[in-house]
Amino acid sequence: MKHNIIYFIIILISLNSCGFSQKGYKHIPRTRVSIKIPSGYKIMNTITGLQNSKSEMIMIVDMVGNDFYTSTKNFTKDKFGMQGITVYDFYDTIVSGFDAKIMVANSDDIKFNSISLVFGDTTFSTMINSIHNSNDKQLENKIKETLLSIKYNKNKEINPYENIFFSIDTTSTSFKLQGFSGNTYFFMPFGKDTSKNKSLIILTPQPFDKSMSLNSISRTFTNSMVKYGTYGFVTDSTSRYKNKKTDVLLKIGDCYVGVDRKYFYQLIMSKDDLCLYAFGMCDYENLLLKKEIQKFCEKIKIIN
Repeated sequence: MKHNIIYFIIILISLNSCGFSQKGYKHIPRTRVSIKIPSGYKIMNTITGLQNSKSEMIMIVDMVGNDFYTSTKNFTKDKFGMQGITVYDFYDTIVSGFDAKIMVANSDDIKFNSISLVFGDTTFSTMINSIHNSNDKQLENKIKETLLSIKYNKNKEINPYENIFFSIDTTSTSFKLQGFSGNTYFFMPFGKDTSKNKSLIILTPQPFDKSMSLNSISRTFTNSMVKYGTYGFVTDSTSRYKNKKTDVLLKIGDCYVGVDRKYFYQLIMSKDDLCLYAFGMCDYENLLLKKEIQKFCEKIKIIN
């Protein structure tokens, strides 16, 4: 399991339906969620959710097809406590007619607290996490109130490309969208990969922290891959260039998943306060898929 790259991607994450036309509620793109947006927050086209000017966020992951009861098996106060997390509040509740669990806890940064809400049934599980100033109890109470009043339309079809700042072309290569979770998309040959040697492209849009260089972003993502069993990264070529107003960093090389040698294609693009990360991987000897990955990534554009 440790070396299963698909497992890494999936982690990186029927009752009466409620409409999205109710007064005061706004639909969150790429989800079935509608929410009363707290003052100062706005809908983001990078993360799936909301952000205010102080970089406090409410992130939403709508996992259609998941089982709420299975996914929350370890979502308990005791389990989080064993991980060193201080839990200030934890209880079961109901959100939009669905079973739910909510937790208020500390975060990795002592300056911030988090509120985590999970709700769903046997056909979906939606997780919402907020990060907010730990000293602002008024905001904390408002966010909790906002999350508990969420409306969910179980019958709504999700558009994974709604309100995004980038464009891709899945018609000219064999790589098709296999699924997405939050702001992470993954593509496989013809939408699925039944071969022994997994091939995929990960695409992750996010806000661009201008205090970071593209090289530091590259290292951050590479290190996160290492944590989940992809290792031995060797870069054969590095290119840094500007495409109109978009800064681009491209690294090509090889790595390992288990004992299998893999080819990788890492592309990072930034424009203004936006960043797009793409990572393609296939069996090292597969020349056809190497070309398909390159062709796919060459057509990615930041359009905002």
